[in-house]
Amino acid sequence: MVHIAPGNQDLNNFKGLRVYKKMVNKPPYYSFAVEDTQFLILCSAMPGTLYKITGKQLEWLEEELEKPFKRRIVFVHMPLFPTSAGQGYGLDKYGEERDALHELFVEHGVNIVFQGHQHLYNRTVKDGVTYVITGGGGARLLNTREESGGYFHYILAKKREEGYVFTVYNVQVGSKKDEFFLK
Repeated sequence: MVHIAPGNQDLNNFKGLRVYKKMVNKPPYYSFAVEDTQFLILCSAMPGTLYKITGKQLEWLEEELEKPFKRRIVFVHMPLFPTSAGQGYGLDKYGEERDALHELFVEHGVNIVFQGHQHLYNRTVKDGVTYVITGGGGARLLNTREESGGYFHYILAKKREEGYVFTVYNVQVGSKKDEFFLK
């Protein structure tokens, strides 16, 4: 099964939203669970609310986060806290709404937020929430400095008895670049 966190190239207008729903056969935001882990797919490019998680989607998210789960993993296209090169082109464009979303994640024990949009790799932790920008899957890279995340990559996630292990690989040389865990 494939899960997509739609972004600005997918459906930032109502025609795009109709095409997306028809092609993907899923709503632009939804959740699913695997055992004790809740996965939340958000849409940061809803027509009329680009760069925000607001309105009905936010109300839905608040209800979903009330459900009891040991682990929570969120996927959203635009980053809440982009690197300096991407500031103003993610959910940080509306700082107050972004901060409220972050606080909601903290309050409800969201463990990891996977994000795209910026064409690079970056992992940071803010108030106990791990934010991962994984946008080096094929489009032109934002930068080419490997130490700044400028490399094509993928993340391999493995479910283990004690949680998850996430390993980041550089596609071009096949080397492991990062590894982190969710217990």
